[in-house]
Amino acid sequence: MSLDAPRRAALRAEALRAARDEGLEVEGRALPFLSAPLVVANGAAAGLRGRLDAFLRALWRLEELCLEEPACGLRERLAASLTADGRRLLAQGRESAYSMRRRFRRLDGFFDPASGGYSVIEVNQAAPIGSHFNDVVQRAASRLLAELGFDRPPDLLAPRLLDWLVGEYRQRHGTGRLPRLVVVPIEHGYPAKLADLPRMAAACEELSAGRYGERIRFRVCFAPELRLRRGRPVLGADEADLVWRNSGYLTCYRPEDVADYVALCSDPAGPVVVNSTRAWLTRTKEVFAILSGEDAGRTLGIGPEDLAAIRAVVPLTLNLGRSPERAREVLEDKDAWVSKPADSDFGQGVEFGANQDDSSWRALVRERSKDGFVFQRRVPCPSAEFPILKEDGSLRLETLEFDLCPYHVGGAFPGNLISRANRPAGAGGLRAMNVARGSLIVPVVAA
Repeated sequence: MSLDAPRRAALRAEALRAARDEGLEVEGRALPFLSAPLVVANGAAAGLRGRLDAFLRALWRLEELCLEEPACGLRERLAASLTADGRRLLAQGRESAYSMRRRFRRLDGFFDPASGGYSVIEVNQAAPIGSHFNDVVQRAASRLLAELGFDRPPDLLAPRLLDWLVGEYRQRHGTGRLPRLVVVPIEHGYPAKLADLPRMAAACEELSAGRYGERIRFRVCFAPELRLRRGRPVLGADEADLVWRNSGYLTCYRPEDVADYVALCSDPAGPVVVNSTRAWLTRTKEVFAILSGEDAGRTLGIGPEDLAAIRAVVPLTLNLGRSPERAREVLEDKDAWVSKPADSDFGQGVEFGANQDDSSWRALVRERSKDGFVFQRRVPCPSAEFPILKEDGSLRLETLEFDLCPYHVGGAFPGNLISRANRPAGAGGLRAMNVARGSLIVPVVAA
């Protein structure tokens, strides 16, 4: 079914209005998005999940080794790659093996539709942002596909997250029990969280009665508002049954203002806190350097088949402070490398060798040949032609570079994916895929 220009113009206006009404914005700034989805073949999506399963099993094994065999040195290496604030959060974190495997994660990487290959470049598990944004663009894509005659319900994260949180509560308190109040603490200074999480919390609450026969209340708050009373977390006059942590470093607060909150997050026998700050242990990009090492299979007890799957998705990553003999290849082929802080967010501190001259690249390599930084082989951004609707309903195809980011929640890849897209690099040089820096949000449909 084809649409004429007036209908396309109306659809575009409807999509923008719906996105505004559903809060697809940060600090009043509308986030750019496409209604037309990136379509990934079902077989390719299933193959991708299979390869990433091996990668996640390696992450779990790495974290377990750090806890079970402290003498192996892996925990010290990972901790050394963190900032001082990251190490502080790591020391606070408490988490069961059950919860560690079921964290809410988003894996960021690049998918090549031509070859079916995928490269993962970041594990976003400290407090993934954008779950509500994902659901907004999924609904936009579903409406557009319906206009074209395709019945494709939106693939939403809200029911997945609700089931995960209920599962965490029941694992501690028994099947059949439900939390009455789920508190979602955030912190000042992260406007994207304030735009994203209240909407997602409201969506989970709205779903709960139909899904579980009882309404579960969700409340988003700032970390200092959550207090301890007789060992129980309270928000105002209400006692919380489950805490879905989405705070970060808390450096904007005085220690005494968040003392109750820190104590709550640090108590292994206390109330259920999901998304523990122990996530910092394997969120660091030093993980990629460990998995790139020649002895990764032996160190982590990974079999040949899983190791091959991991090598296929992990780009070569080096910590030049620990592998100084590899500095020459990084210096001599700067366009092939990206330098990244190991413990950073939102693309901060990412430097592309292709954007540097020889002198500045040498200085950067010298400065970053130490713990806390990695050099990673640059993964070429795939590109495709995306249909762009103009205000008058005209349609043009534009070449965009894009990434592909699968979500992992409750111990599985539920099939939810999202993409960010940039226009190809021009005079400004290469840049990271990041919505906060202007990338388009693109819904993904597996079909």
